[in-house]
Amino acid sequence: AELGGRATVAGFDTALVLKPLVYPGVRYRLLGIDDVWCNATGFNAAWQLAGRSVDPVAMASAYAQVAAAPYFDGVSVSKAREVAPGVVSLDTHALTNGITASWTIVTDASGIRQATWTATGFAVQPFVAEWEGITATPGVSRTYTESADGSVLPVEALVTPPGAPELVTEGKTADDFTIRINYLQSGWSPNAGQDTGVHPVDFLRFVRKVTLENYQDFYGWGFRKNWSSDLGIVYVDSSTAATCLACVFIREDFNIHISTGVTQALFALGFEYPDDKMAFSNVIGHEMTHDWQNAYYKPTQNGASAGVHFAEGIARMQESLHPYSGVSHQPKSLIYSVGREAPGVSLAANSCNGWDGADREATFAAGPFTNKTYNACYFWLTWFPNHGTSAYVDLFGAMFFHAKKTGNAEIIDALNQASPGTFADDLAAFAQASITGKGYTWVSPGTTEPSRDWGQWLERFVPPTLEAGQPFTKTIRDGGVMAREITTGGELTMTSNRPGVGVYVIRDDGTTATRTRIDTTDGIADTVAAPAAGEKVWLVGVYPSLGSASVTLRLNPAA
Repeated sequence: AELGGRATVAGFDTALVLKPLVYPGVRYRLLGIDDVWCNATGFNAAWQLAGRSVDPVAMASAYAQVAAAPYFDGVSVSKAREVAPGVVSLDTHALTNGITASWTIVTDASGIRQATWTATGFAVQPFVAEWEGITATPGVSRTYTESADGSVLPVEALVTPPGAPELVTEGKTADDFTIRINYLQSGWSPNAGQDTGVHPVDFLRFVRKVTLENYQDFYGWGFRKNWSSDLGIVYVDSSTAATCLACVFIREDFNIHISTGVTQALFALGFEYPDDKMAFSNVIGHEMTHDWQNAYYKPTQNGASAGVHFAEGIARMQESLHPYSGVSHQPKSLIYSVGREAPGVSLAANSCNGWDGADREATFAAGPFTNKTYNACYFWLTWFPNHGTSAYVDLFGAMFFHAKKTGNAEIIDALNQASPGTFADDLAAFAQASITGKGYTWVSPGTTEPSRDWGQWLERFVPPTLEAGQPFTKTIRDGGVMAREITTGGELTMTSNRPGVGVYVIRDDGTTATRTRIDTTDGIADTVAAPAAGEKVWLVGVYPSLGSASVTLRLNPAA
């Protein structure tokens, strides 16, 4: 047990300890008599060893101050009175969450025979908001009875009568799916029915609210439940728990683990949000994406887990889609910021930026999925506005059919299924946006939110200039991209050791960016016009297949 503090309570030398029954602890009060310590179950022995008189009101008042520590503490007693021989009625107020309770305690010469408390109020001033004790909402009761050895033991779990505040906070979605909030994996998450001013209780209600709101967003986009159960659980874990800050177990039920201190951890890592509550909702939405991925991908059935470029890259991108997404439209959000890095610690791959590596050109040549995690969202931020929510949902479904394919075959084949025949153009659009900074603007689907440019704080791909008559050769693979800026027109030729390479001309006049595919058969020239005044032009090659292709572009001056 961990010592929480010592004090004199009801005339006893006492110690408040944490017993790790429900992590991080359920509180118990120990009673000290000389050098002997026992918990409140040994109250009768402690009373006798201390030489106290057999006084029903005194015994009952003392017991009420020490017995309920697992649910409330800092107890003061009022209106203690003997209502029948040995039977005492009293009222208490606890500093723990301002819980008031009424007690009926039966005594005899041996001490406490039976005691029952029933909570009557919550958040009654003065109080200290605490996580322990949040189950003692009005109407909840507990009974203790003397056993044969003199110990006073609880005879039952907490009792919640009809009409009392729920011990579990849960809600229903539009498709009749139940989401339950679970505090510290205890199975409890009391719902007082209204906000109380006690953060731990109100926080659980807030978690339910934002979870249901996020679910409704996904439902509105076209996602449909397909988990192994019609009950989903959000586990609200202690900030010191060894689970995770925020995560989803990869399995076919709806589950989210989230720390009570997740936003504080984000801020400590150097990320910033103007609204703590919306930042928390943003984390819930990110983790819920993984639940939808599991619902469609079926990791247990397939015996495989989705690649992180899909799992995390998509989850990071979708932070831009919700009605609350404005909270992320700033440079210190998870979408953009790389956080506060320390020696030996890199957060660069956690955002849509961080594509540099040793050579950004080499990173683009390797394709948007090779060695990518969260930062694959750099690609998804251009894929989504080109295809919208319908293809977004279709992609989740398509992943199921390609789950057992190795490498990047899974994601490339799923993309071709969800949006047939467009992957080459998707890659060109990706290159266009990352070079020009244009192509990232949309309104969050299903909302009246303002149109936002999500490319505003993204890194840019700056290809060097291709000199006229000089060859540019690059090996590109698995959706790889190669690019060069041109300053003159001429005859463009492309040669490759593999078929399927796409060549595009991208033009940006400062206001609008366009791309045109050059239908160039291997080695056959096509004319590319020189940049107009104030215009910039790039040549882009893409390889929308698995494997690698060695590609050479050459721009010969026009005759």
